[in-house]
Amino acid sequence: MTQTYVVASQDELPNSVNKNQPFNVRIPEGVTKIEESAFYECRGLTKVTIPDTVTEIGDQAFQLLYLNSVPSATGCGLTEINIPESVTRIGDCAFCNCMCLKEINIPDGVTEIGEDAFGGCSGLTEITIPETVTQIGDSAFEECEGLTKINLPETITEIGVGVFSR
Repeated sequence: MTQTYVVASQDELPNSVNKNQPFNVRIPEGVTKIEESAFYECRGLTKVTIPDTVTEIGDQAFQLLYLNSVPSATGCGLTEINIPESVTRIGDCAFCNCMCLKEINIPDGVTEIGEDAFGGCSGLTEITIPETVTQIGDSAFEECEGLTKINLPETITEIGVGVFSR
């Protein structure tokens, strides 16, 4: 059984946690922002539960460094995440290179998807962007080779360069 830790960042994890082995995180109630690089390079982090108090997912919050085009033996990051409707911004490179992330539900309420937010998430197959989104940053879904279906609303007023480039 995979261990679940109630923490707001990897700095709060017990020293005994091997960040390359599977573990889950539940962000505590009351946290309003998942800070920049909060779980940066935590290859073993497979599932995150985010409370309704969170309004922003910071830049590089769950980013993995790019190793190659296949998941590494030490883990390929998130496989599951539910973003609550309270989130309004997904930061730059927030989920970069989370190759095992197969689906993402971007909820109503999100207005901005940052640059390269899901870049390199090659496992993603489908993405639906809600009508509340008005801005999508450069390369937001770059190198998401698995994408076969994309639903974009007409409400987007600003879309960056190379958003879906391969």
